[in-house]
Amino acid sequence: EAPACGGVEVLGGELYRLPHPKRLAIMRRMVFCFQKPYMFNKSVRRNIEYGLAVRGAGKALVESRVNSAMELLKIAHLRNRNAQTLSSGEMQRVSIARALAIEPEFVLLDEPLANVDASSVSLVENAISRLRSIGSTVLVATHVPEQAYRLSADVLRLERGRIAPPAIENLLEGEIVSRDGAAVFNTGGIKVWVVTDRRGSARAALDPRDIIVSRERISSSARNCFSGRVTVMKESAGQVVLFVDVGVVLAARITRESFRELDVT
Repeated sequence: EAPACGGVEVLGGELYRLPHPKRLAIMRRMVFCFQKPYMFNKSVRRNIEYGLAVRGAGKALVESRVNSAMELLKIAHLRNRNAQTLSSGEMQRVSIARALAIEPEFVLLDEPLANVDASSVSLVENAISRLRSIGSTVLVATHVPEQAYRLSADVLRLERGRIAPPAIENLLEGEIVSRDGAAVFNTGGIKVWVVTDRRGSARAALDPRDIIVSRERISSSARNCFSGRVTVMKESAGQVVLFVDVGVVLAARITRESFRELDVT
């Protein structure tokens, strides 16, 4: 279906101005995963096989790709279940496994983590990383800025249908390394203990509302505790935003009551 306005440019050409056979050939090189995935009334395995089958893939290739995708997304135990009986999060993983099995050139993901439970988020993110590693161009649409920066190399923010400047705070870049059996995100300015299986270059976004500001070190099991100096203060949406230099400058959002109690000047 052609867009109501604007255009769709792929590989240097306007997609909907191409003859139908050429347009179809290009579209077969793409996969679109909906926020609410459509599942055929068949087993999970048959759903994942579908894209390969319509592209004429051989039996050995289908077997290898489907098994690999199911293993990566931890859904092998669901292989014989009717896909339409799965939970929304399980359907999302099946949908992404179907895309991964095809190894398409272009992948469009609409809110890929919207229905995924917290324990499965890393599985989906690893699958997206796998798609990028095999050379797929991955386009992710999300309303969560932190996800966008975590999943993507380049981020465009849209506001009222137009490209707008970035609005994210506390975007950090660095490298995740192993240390004492755990993962540490090294930005060059600070080292942050993180929970992830990933290693190597990464981006991280810290929600300013999740940062606790105190005049004294807090006694807790939290491993990420930094001393710093408040450099800027401003009011925003009924709260106070403190910019604190801890080796990198982080923004922390606190209530006006907390600000008064801290007595920051």
